Amino acid sequence: KGLAFAYDPDGYWVEIVKRSKPNVIPNYFNFSQTMLRIKDPKKSIPFYEALGMKLVRSKDYGDFSNYFMISANSADHGNGKDIITDENEKDDTVKKEFISTLFPPVLELTHNHGTESDEDFKHYNGNEDGRQG
Repeated sequence: KGLAFAYDPDGYWVEIVKRSKPNVIPNYFNFSQTMLRIKDPKKSIPFYEALGMKLVRSKDYGDFSNYFMISANSADHGNGKDIITDENEKDDTVKKEFISTLFPPVLELTHNHGTESDEDFKHYNGNEDGRQG
C-alpha cells in the first residue's frame, strides 16, 4: 500500500508514505506531511487559514475526519493552482493525487468526532507519566 511506520530517535512513530508518482520530487526524502489531532475543525481550520493555509482536501471516515491544508502561496504548488482554488468541485482522487505530488509540507488535521462537545477531552503530548514514547 506504500505505507510504513518507523520510530524516530526519540521513540515516536513516524509514518512513511510512498509517493504516487516517483521522480516528481527532486529530493529522495523530504518533510512532506505532519499530522495534528484537533478538537474542533470549525475552530481549527479558520485558525490555520488565518496563518495563510488553504484547505485542499477533507475526508470523513465515519468516526473521524482528516483535513489537508497547504500554504496558500500558489508559487509553491506549480501548475496545481486550479486544484487549490476549486477544492470543493474536484474529485477526491484528483485531490489526493495533487497532495501526493507536493514538495512543500502538507498539514493533516485529524478530528475524532464528538471531541468538540466533550468538555473533559484533551490531547496528550507523550510526555505525561505513563505516556512517554
